[in-house]
Amino acid sequence: MESVVSATVNVEVVLSAVVNLLAAVIGGIVVAALGIRTWRMQVRAKVRHDVALQVRRALCSFRRAIAHVRFRMKADWEFVERPGRDAERLDSGEEHQRKLHYRDEVYVYQSRFKVLQDAAAELDDAELEAEAVLGPEIINLLKPVRRLSVHLHSKVRHYLHDLSTGHGSDEKTEAVIFDRSEEDKPDKFSKDLQAKIDAVENYTRPYIQMKGKSSI
Repeated sequence: MESVVSATVNVEVVLSAVVNLLAAVIGGIVVAALGIRTWRMQVRAKVRHDVALQVRRALCSFRRAIAHVRFRMKADWEFVERPGRDAERLDSGEEHQRKLHYRDEVYVYQSRFKVLQDAAAELDDAELEAEAVLGPEIINLLKPVRRLSVHLHSKVRHYLHDLSTGHGSDEKTEAVIFDRSEEDKPDKFSKDLQAKIDAVENYTRPYIQMKGKSSI
């Protein structure tokens, strides 16, 4: 009788140990699964954060490049090294001076638009990454930003054409190509550009903030 009781107790002990072991294994699997899920969420959040930040940085470069193009003053160093300029300066005739000024302006804007082209290429790369990671909505948000850049380029070409023919530029053209912003009071073009950039930044902001939240 005692042997039967002893055997029963041993079986219960073994079963209890097996149950505890299974519980520990299952608990470990659950914890591991939750850990993997959390890790994947953190990785996903980091990728989205980095891509959104890349878009923000590209927009900053793009905005500065447009401001560089629209800066009304032209410094001497922007055109004094233009090839052939020293020889052209020898003629002091009024018509020749007008042509000299035109060629200087063309040279300056070519250099300034090169900076804008580089910034646009940077924005293109950021857009490609954002489309793949965040979705196609970023494309529609960036289109209005680019349209303003195209509009600026068109107005500069119009201004240079008028300059080459000896005609003065019109008010609407100058309102686009020259930054007339005052302290704490941006001009219309600057306002339009900032509004379109704000729309993109509002879209990317949650992804930039998401990284910090996911790591808590």
